[in-house]
Amino acid sequence: MRMPIITLTTDFGERDGFVGAMKGVILSLVPEAQVVDIAHDIEPQNIAQGAVVLATAALFFPPGTVHVAVVDPGVGSARRALAVQTERYLFLAPDNGLLTYALEEEPPLRAAALTNPRYFRHPVSATFHGRDIFAAVAAHWVRGVPWEELGPEVPLESLVRLPLPQVQRHLEALEGEVIYLDRFGNAMTNITARCLEREWGQEWRRLVQVCLPDGRSLPVVGSYSDGALGEPLALINSADRLEIAVRQGRADILLSLQPGSRVRVQKRTPSQ
Repeated sequence: MRMPIITLTTDFGERDGFVGAMKGVILSLVPEAQVVDIAHDIEPQNIAQGAVVLATAALFFPPGTVHVAVVDPGVGSARRALAVQTERYLFLAPDNGLLTYALEEEPPLRAAALTNPRYFRHPVSATFHGRDIFAAVAAHWVRGVPWEELGPEVPLESLVRLPLPQVQRHLEALEGEVIYLDRFGNAMTNITARCLEREWGQEWRRLVQVCLPDGRSLPVVGSYSDGALGEPLALINSADRLEIAVRQGRADILLSLQPGSRVRVQKRTPSQ
């Protein structure tokens, strides 16, 4: 039998003992578990950033993986603690939108509020549900706790979702925005490769250019190495989204990009 996999995504960082405490709770209950770190350097309380990071990694894990995600400004409040089951995974997270992007790719089948104290670590800290609720429930789940014992069912339509920026269609153009900056300063947008192919066909790369807020127009290339050293470029990244980058540089600094910056993809004119 394959050892259970439990992933952790948090804004706890690595300086303090928070992540270690969560792992300790899990391994005390399930010593054979594989506990995998997705990321712990999410900006403190930045739910939107956590949602993107979780989705870029969680979907590559094998079926049956339990994903624990904790970016939780409302810890200790009336916000719900959730279990959300999809076709392949169980997600455990606060009900604050942290699962938004993951559930766009992995539609939820059912959800429950984590209210059964039998599966919590006690005493439950009002400031550390990551350890006392989410990590503990993850461990109990892989030990075989029935779904019905986690807590009451939650209507899927009631799950908190972040407002997803929509790609706007204009005459021979698509307009989207930056949704995430990675540690290299690359700017990932909400415009997907699928969206671009649907608009302009499989040869869309040679038909379009990417226009930035500062007036620059960028070609779409295949990889970072296709651009000139220190120059901006656009490409489809490993998450299948349009990304603005600078070869061996930082697009966020050079181009003054941040989450929310508008990006326009438009058809080239014959002279371009």
